[in-house]
Amino acid sequence: MPRQLRIQYAGAQYHVIARGNRGEAIFFGDEDRKLWVETLGEASERTGWEVHAWVLMNNHYHLVLQTPEANLVAGMQWLQTTFALRMNARHGLSGNLFGGRYKTVLVQAEKTRSGQEQRSHPFGYLGTVMDYVHLNPARAGILSKGKKKTLDEYRWSSLAAGYVQMPGKRPRWLDAKTGLAVFGLKDTAHGRRKFLERLEERIHEEGSDSGKAVVEGQSLQTTLLRGWYFGNLRFREKMLTLLPKKGKLKNKRHKAAEIVKDHSGVQAEKIIHEFLGKNRLKENDFLMLSPAHVRKAELATKLHRQTTVKLQWIAERLEMKSESNVSHIIRRHKLSKFKA
Repeated sequence: MPRQLRIQYAGAQYHVIARGNRGEAIFFGDEDRKLWVETLGEASERTGWEVHAWVLMNNHYHLVLQTPEANLVAGMQWLQTTFALRMNARHGLSGNLFGGRYKTVLVQAEKTRSGQEQRSHPFGYLGTVMDYVHLNPARAGILSKGKKKTLDEYRWSSLAAGYVQMPGKRPRWLDAKTGLAVFGLKDTAHGRRKFLERLEERIHEEGSDSGKAVVEGQSLQTTLLRGWYFGNLRFREKMLTLLPKKGKLKNKRHKAAEIVKDHSGVQAEKIIHEFLGKNRLKENDFLMLSPAHVRKAELATKLHRQTTVKLQWIAERLEMKSESNVSHIIRRHKLSKFKA
């Protein structure tokens, strides 16, 4: 089966689905789920992602997000790899946690020329996808098990963790304000209550089909299984123009980073500027320090921890010889800090 081509551009919206290897569990308890949420938060801080919705099931997760910069692939690589490594370390495991590549579906953002939202469905494409994600526990029959009676009692989704919470109690990387606005609601106690009540009504009316929808003849369920976009034909044609032309891919990487300035690069430069200022160092003087100098080790470790830039980028930018040298210096610096 051919690999799914990742279309990336500034402002793109995605529905991402990742499943466990061979359909097996990727979470073994609530502490693992908590770890995933924390890791997603770190990924969002590194990439600038605006998360609209997410839900954790036993052997898969759903994630709806917007990328202000063209960095879905870099962010997902960091998220999946980091979480898998942390899970393996926690449980003494080895091997792959996730089964193959994650699935992505581009989601149309609907705007008229005047900037007003125009929906071909009561809640638009984004709202339809968000409902599908938040209603996943109902479709899976989780709400009928044990003492769970209402959707917000299922802890492991952006509904319970964010949309029903006051702004100060939800993760800052969850863009609930935009999510509420999709449904014509404000981020107030009344708006948050209406958001939950509307979902509960869908459960009552649709039962095990809660969240499934057909928009302009396009089935969301089928799209998530076999499709690559969720939008109208004009959106599809626009996305096709973003595909690399035939013959341009061989032995070459995507050129998105050359077209749109990557968030991690911008963030990394900001961190470098702040670090130099804090330590009263001029850039030329800093670059002349030896690759193993403690100041370079500190900055390289900071960049590695707080952004998704590659080690090769750090090596070239800080003049630290090579990717392997940076990796060695970071490991040694972390170990020295731990011993201290």
